[in-house]
Amino acid sequence: MIDILKARNKGVLKLAGIPERWRALITSSIPLRATLYIDEHMDFLVAAVKQYIDSWQTFDELMQLIQELDIFITAMPVTFDTKVLEVLNQLPIRNAWYGGKSLKEITTLGNKADEVCNQYYNFHFPWIVNAISKKMLLPGKTEEAKILEDISLFSGIGVPDMISSQIYLAGIKSRTNAIELSELVEEKTLTNISIKKQLIQLISKYEDGEIDISEDAYEWLCLVNISNRGGIEQELRYMRIRVDYNLVSVYERLYCKCYEERLYLCTWDYKIKLMIRQEVMDKYKCLAGLLGVYFQRTENNLWELISENPNIVILQN
Repeated sequence: MIDILKARNKGVLKLAGIPERWRALITSSIPLRATLYIDEHMDFLVAAVKQYIDSWQTFDELMQLIQELDIFITAMPVTFDTKVLEVLNQLPIRNAWYGGKSLKEITTLGNKADEVCNQYYNFHFPWIVNAISKKMLLPGKTEEAKILEDISLFSGIGVPDMISSQIYLAGIKSRTNAIELSELVEEKTLTNISIKKQLIQLISKYEDGEIDISEDAYEWLCLVNISNRGGIEQELRYMRIRVDYNLVSVYERLYCKCYEERLYLCTWDYKIKLMIRQEVMDKYKCLAGLLGVYFQRTENNLWELISENPNIVILQN
């Protein structure tokens, strides 16, 4: 057994290369072979993002960048459902997903079209793109890294920009209407208060004939206004937990999910499901299924509660 472990360590060190590269490998949240593959193609990735930065950054140009990322990701040495990836390459799902089309509409595009959105664009794609973003920071490619970080965030919702994703999380639970309203919201401060305030102000502007929006968007605005009367929708206490690195490997996020009256901490792809002990379930019940709320790894075994949802505030102790 010792000889096997020694041989394995030698193989890992051979893959990792010189010690100067180890920091870059450690900061990645994906398997070693995959992160080495990213290193080998970093010039291509930086050039693809730079081309988008230098463009008009239209929807079509964003789709071109995401297509480049899709092609790159499908060639990576990472285990994933190949049938889902084949569907992605055969059907016009990309534009439909980021364009805010409903899953019902996307499903009509073909078999497994919904799985491309729920499995790939909602979890697998953001996971890889976020890892690429972190690696771009090391050589100082901060602008390129920020573009990819934003893409990894709004990809899971299925909108084409951060404003639309924040509007969606603020209560406009229609991706189509969130995109529609994004053209009327200023980008200066993307905070919970500023977005909700701007959304509520759109109601009177629409009623006074100052702006023209769809009836569906107006109804969503009214719902946001009603929910806002009670102030912040939810407050959560800050939590820091310890999870053994060997249980979760390279994964960076854990989501709290409920299944058959039991709670689990799960990875995005559900390959790892850690059952929460019965005696502490009450502590985690408030987290189950919350959109944009998860535990983020801060150190090997330490994780802290994070909220990207503008309706949910985490109170520091």
